[in-house]
Amino acid sequence: MNQLHYSSRDLADEKPANIHMAPAGPFIVIGFDGSIKDISPAIRNVVSGSSIPAVNFFSLIHRNHLYPVMRDVADFVCRGKRNAQWLLRLKTAGGAWKFFKAEARRSALNQETITLLLRSV
Repeated sequence: MNQLHYSSRDLADEKPANIHMAPAGPFIVIGFDGSIKDISPAIRNVVSGSSIPAVNFFSLIHRNHLYPVMRDVADFVCRGKRNAQWLLRLKTAGGAWKFFKAEARRSALNQETITLLLRSV
């Protein structure tokens, strides 16, 4: 009898609050507290090598770019903001900084997450 093997990413194992549709291209899904909920393989390799970082998203942002991001995330939470755009410097796995253009939007299925679409600059 064939056995089916399920990964830890199966929807049956997911809590309904964490379900979202993964966008095409490099992305990070964060909670309002900055916790990383999901990350595309391309961005995972840039910021943390092979594993999902056990850090807060805000700790990956260069200090000169942190205030506008935190302000907009607060607006997502408090004022119902739907989208924002930033130029970010994110810390790479090697400790260097890399520029990205980020488009942030509130998740349609989970109102407590923000999806960041990232493009290298």
